[in-house]
Amino acid sequence: RDLSMDGCRVDNVLDAELLKDDPVVDIEFSTEYTQACVSVDMLKDGPQSKFLRFRFLEQSIDTRREIVRLLFSRADTWVRPVYKQDNILLSFFTVLACIYDSLLGNRRKSKNLPVHKAPEIDTSFIPPAGGRA
Repeated sequence: RDLSMDGCRVDNVLDAELLKDDPVVDIEFSTEYTQACVSVDMLKDGPQSKFLRFRFLEQSIDTRREIVRLLFSRADTWVRPVYKQDNILLSFFTVLACIYDSLLGNRRKSKNLPVHKAPEIDTSFIPPAGGRA
């Protein structure tokens, strides 16, 4: 159902109660050319969940390479979602407003800010240098 470099989510076709007696410890991915077996840890989603979630445990670099091949060979990896058309004038004025605020906005704010003095240090308890009190 869902596959990433950190784990996967699969449909819960069997009852999740069956998995308590015989937990899944490895998942095997296979393509036309290769197979990859990955050690997994099952994450609890809830008893009535429609999905089973698995987190991949540490694996070798060769196994990670196979997972990358699986990820990028999926058709939906390269599908781009449809976004609305950008409004060029609105974007231009937004950039101008940011420039105005960053350059001129700081000058107005700095004129109105009060000047803070450093706090005075009480030196009555410090002994004089080189002598005894």
